[in-house]
Amino acid sequence: MKTKNLILSVLLIAVGTTVQAQFFKKLKEKVNATMDRKINNTVDKAIHKTTDKVVDSTASKIEKAAKDIGKGKKDKKSKQDKSVPETEKPIVQDSTARKEP
Repeated sequence: MKTKNLILSVLLIAVGTTVQAQFFKKLKEKVNATMDRKINNTVDKAIHKTTDKVVDSTASKIEKAAKDIGKGKKDKKSKQDKSVPETEKPIVQDSTARKEP
């Protein structure tokens, strides 16, 4: 009877140790998965916050430019383009052009 109890006790301890190791292994995996998810969520929030700021500032710049154009303000390129007359001959003539005698 003592040997039977001893063998049973040894088996229970051995099985208990294995079960305990599996429990801690699963617990460790769950903790790691939870930490990864939290870190990813935090990084995603930071990225979205920064992206939203950039998009908002760009949108406000575009709206301001559209209002300025609508009010008749001209940009620098249009002033430069109008300062050069279109009828003016080019300074360098095309060498392939036919010359009349």
